[in-house]
Amino acid sequence: MKKISLLVLGVLTASFLLSAPPGKSYLKRTILSIDSEEGLFKYGADIAIIDNDLYMVENTRHRIIDYTIGDTSLTYKRSVGRKGNGPGDIYLPIGISVLKDVIAVKDEIGISFFDKSGKYLDKFRLFSYNISFVFVNDHVYYLTSNLSSPGLIECFDKKGKLEKTFLKKFVDIDMKHHKKAPQNFIETLFYKGKLLSDGKYLYYFNSKFGKVFKFDLDGKSIFEKDITPLFGENGKLSVEKNTRAIDNGFEVVDGGYLSFPIFQDVRIYKGKIYILDFCPWAADDEKNTNKTTEQAIFVLNPNTLDLEKTYRIKLEEEDRLHCFAIREKKGKISFYCPMHTVDGTDIAEFKQ
Repeated sequence: MKKISLLVLGVLTASFLLSAPPGKSYLKRTILSIDSEEGLFKYGADIAIIDNDLYMVENTRHRIIDYTIGDTSLTYKRSVGRKGNGPGDIYLPIGISVLKDVIAVKDEIGISFFDKSGKYLDKFRLFSYNISFVFVNDHVYYLTSNLSSPGLIECFDKKGKLEKTFLKKFVDIDMKHHKKAPQNFIETLFYKGKLLSDGKYLYYFNSKFGKVFKFDLDGKSIFEKDITPLFGENGKLSVEKNTRAIDNGFEVVDGGYLSFPIFQDVRIYKGKIYILDFCPWAADDEKNTNKTTEQAIFVLNPNTLDLEKTYRIKLEEEDRLHCFAIREKKGKISFYCPMHTVDGTDIAEFKQ
């Protein structure tokens, strides 16, 4: 079958090494081609990797796309799920979490389970606002805005039975300042972040205030830490703006609520925590004429959250990175990212 590049303008050379200024080393970027039109997508909401398979959450087409990873390409294998509310259906999926060979998918209705070949296994319904979730130890840990509960993290078994709730809400929100949206939606804006696990511990990274909470899988607190300094002046300013919004409300711009994350995504891989920072993209800055900037992936020690390493990615024009997955090849780490560019939407591999 004829190879089809995801680049709309048909860029022929997809792999290149971005030149680095003195003192900085950037990752090599490869735009991965896709071998069939069935595998093309408009927006990748989340991504996961099992062995040599890459699973992409395509929100607007209500499916998970399964690809085989090649050196410079992705081979389309199948689509998992279909639009609907019944067994095997998914509706506007927004997240994916993998445990061994089982894939958990969060959509607008609840959590569905599939095996890695796409076979439907089970489903349970959840109607509260979802912020993030992780599937670990045959349980779903669900970071949610639920006004009827004082806790932020709910733990369910695979059948949907609520077993425990923990982590007291730590933002004192006076809702009289937030009358333009439902209360649980406002809570979601303040508590946005990432829930993840290494199989033994559970971590919640809050993207609005830089707080990180670590628990054992029973919900017992291990530690809490503020990682805002990791993100420099941009992180500090974002936290200040979000703090002011508690008492003054969010600014509304073009019909949306303006809040300021300090990072985009967090992953755990082989005993390390990787965090993709948020970039105040130069393409949005009229004062920047060359339209180039960068994002960083920080590597943290999971026991102390101390910084151990930094990977840098150069962005151009309309480039956007919002989530990523990690894979090791020949002893070297590669990052796979759905990437919004001036030419369209791609999957890029970044490596040393």
